[in-house]
Amino acid sequence: ALCGGSVIPALFPFLVVSRLFVATGSAAALGQLLAPLTRRMLGVSGPGGTAVLLGLLGGYPVGARTAIELYQNGQCSRTEAERLLAFCNNSGPAFILGVVGTGIFASSRAGLLLYLAHIAASLCVGLLFRFYRPGEGPRPGRHAAPQFQAASFPVAFTHSITGALSSTLNICAFVLFFTVLIRMLFLSGVMGALAGGAAALLSPLGLDQAWAQRLITGLLELSSGVSSLTGAGTVTGRLSMAAFMLGWAGLSVHCQVLAFLGD
Repeated sequence: ALCGGSVIPALFPFLVVSRLFVATGSAAALGQLLAPLTRRMLGVSGPGGTAVLLGLLGGYPVGARTAIELYQNGQCSRTEAERLLAFCNNSGPAFILGVVGTGIFASSRAGLLLYLAHIAASLCVGLLFRFYRPGEGPRPGRHAAPQFQAASFPVAFTHSITGALSSTLNICAFVLFFTVLIRMLFLSGVMGALAGGAAALLSPLGLDQAWAQRLITGLLELSSGVSSLTGAGTVTGRLSMAAFMLGWAGLSVHCQVLAFLGD
């Protein structure tokens, strides 16, 4: 139900668009416009700005998938791709505003606050990572690698749809696995034991066992973790926990990106 009702409708169109952007050369064209800003602020070339933009709009793991495709197609260097992967894999506005803001907190203002904080945190990480291997960044006047050949639209369109479906099924596989794993941890009593230990460790932060269970759930799988915040607790505490879960994204999202990285 989670995959069919939320993951596939939210992610599949963005994955198709992001693949089309890269395959048709639109990412490189848009990158030329973004190049002065992204090069100066974030230490990445113009096409890398497309990964940042799609990452902020498309949700996990669209930004990371775009960064990997830019590198595979020769539109950015390995160092630039590594910089992008550090901060362009973000939650999209549809999830934060719709699911978290309206669904969990019954407040569009809360969703907007979380989304703005999420964007700000991402860009701060990007500013820090511009100093990662500074000698290997894009140089002024240097363009994308010339070996990239844009595909014709019919070829790019069909390949984008089939490739996006494969990527979406990949994502659903990890969501399903981690959702079942969380349920098994609850039924076996392991979650209770883990939460008890975590609560004792994090008691200075005011976390009891119920909050520790929410935290562990969010560490494993974002959607399940965020859904657990509908219960009791102060709005401030729930917002803080939601912001942390959105920033961490969960092991499920980390595995989704690792699946795309290949070698």
